[in-house]
Amino acid sequence: MADLLQRLQEMYASGKRLSTSKKYAKLYNQYKGGGGDTGLITGGVGYSNADKIAAEQEAKTSDFLSRYNAAIAGQPTIQDIYGRISGELGLPQANQLYTGLSNRALTIEGQLEELPEQIAGETRGYDVNAIQRNKIEAARGAKITDDLTSVARAAQRAGTTATNLGQQAMTQLGLEAGQLEKELSPFMTEAELLSDNLARQVTLYTTERQAQLETYLTKLRIQGELDAREMSNLAALAEQENEYELQKKLLSYKIDLGITKTGSGGSGDDGW
Repeated sequence: MADLLQRLQEMYASGKRLSTSKKYAKLYNQYKGGGGDTGLITGGVGYSNADKIAAEQEAKTSDFLSRYNAAIAGQPTIQDIYGRISGELGLPQANQLYTGLSNRALTIEGQLEELPEQIAGETRGYDVNAIQRNKIEAARGAKITDDLTSVARAAQRAGTTATNLGQQAMTQLGLEAGQLEKELSPFMTEAELLSDNLARQVTLYTTERQAQLETYLTKLRIQGELDAREMSNLAALAEQENEYELQKKLLSYKIDLGITKTGSGGSGDDGW
């Protein structure tokens, strides 16, 4: 191993750009495969700690989902909120009035349309000429028309009232739904932090190592090369970061799955 490390260092001393050297990559893989020390603790936890960490993950996640489930259970449903708001505004009664007046106007309109045929039937067999029949139709029609106009105007006013109340109800519903979402927002932040912390615990990818990786990348971007030890550390940290990202995505998915089950009426138990 010492010989391999020496050869890696010699490559740097000879002016090779390690970031693009295939030979360096091959030697570095041999070095790591042989148990070479990069100066970092890389990779995830040992097998002896795996069960312990798995148990901690389950406990922390179950606790989070339990508290989230309790918060959801303590909130009214959107349907309940809308029902309360519409009742307070008198929206069902306004809709009922509008529907009743609209139906009444349609009935009167039908009577007006049927009036000529009705009068013709009533005067059949009597000595009533067309002029007289038209006068009867005009007299009765005027009364029906007045009724229709009155009811139609009332229906229009009722419809405007119902529409305004409906808009008020939706506005109030949006405000109260926004408040419910605001009350749950700390849980969303906690879920993100929880998945991040658990992923770092599993992979040992601390924020300090993340900062160190950024330092190496910045130096490589500016100078175009690193020495052998820096390059090996960079490779190890990059590998650790990839594992951390994978673990974080997995944990986030499991937590989101638990939240989804809770929101759809499940128990929040996702089988962890």
